[in-house]
Amino acid sequence: MMNRLITCSLALSLAALAGCNHAGSAPPTAAPASPPQVSIQSPDPSGVSVTGRGEAQAAPDVAFFDVGVEVDAPTVGAARTGAAKSAERIIASLKKNGVAAKDIQTASLSIQPRYDHVGGRDKITGYGVTTSVTVKARNLDQIGSLIDDAIAAGGNATRVNGIRFGFDDPARLRDDARQRAVADARRRAEELARLSGVKLAGPITVEELAQREAMPTTVTLESADVARMPIERGTGSVAVEVRVRWAIQG
Repeated sequence: MMNRLITCSLALSLAALAGCNHAGSAPPTAAPASPPQVSIQSPDPSGVSVTGRGEAQAAPDVAFFDVGVEVDAPTVGAARTGAAKSAERIIASLKKNGVAAKDIQTASLSIQPRYDHVGGRDKITGYGVTTSVTVKARNLDQIGSLIDDAIAAGGNATRVNGIRFGFDDPARLRDDARQRAVADARRRAEELARLSGVKLAGPITVEELAQREAMPTTVTLESADVARMPIERGTGSVAVEVRVRWAIQG
């Protein structure tokens, strides 16, 4: 009986000791988790990718210019009336020379007081009224006489800004330039394929990168005499860039 008590007491003591040792020690540290693996897959690099450029040129078929008047008068009413009468004569001249009403658009209208510094103070001495219209001229062979007649109609108050050339239908030139760009891309791709010893299949992707339009330099008109000089329209162009990737025949 005594032996059994000793055995039980010893077992309990060992169990308590084991429990104390476990309670006083730090819990086991878990192994750090591995960082997640990120997989980035690049686009399919197969094929032949090239950039092509095409340009289409033509003489501009329309021109734009601003013509208007600047009138000073002691009162707003007088300045406005004077400017309105001159502007009406200019517009009548433009229409008489074949410019359609849809090609004449009001561009600006401004009424500003004029000041004079008198006795240490700014005093209003009058008012200035400026107004202008933007004209789209389709008959470029008569652009000089069109401006001359407008200046004569408006008198000394007339002001003319620079002539800007353009195309009435630029989409036609863009289509032509785009066809040339794709043809240029194909030529480059076929040359690369030949040098690499492979053959092209059909196009995989086609991307238009940019469009650029270049016009002749704007003609600046600083006086009425300039309008009487010959005005040359020059040549304008539209350029298109494309990127095309072709598959390679297996």
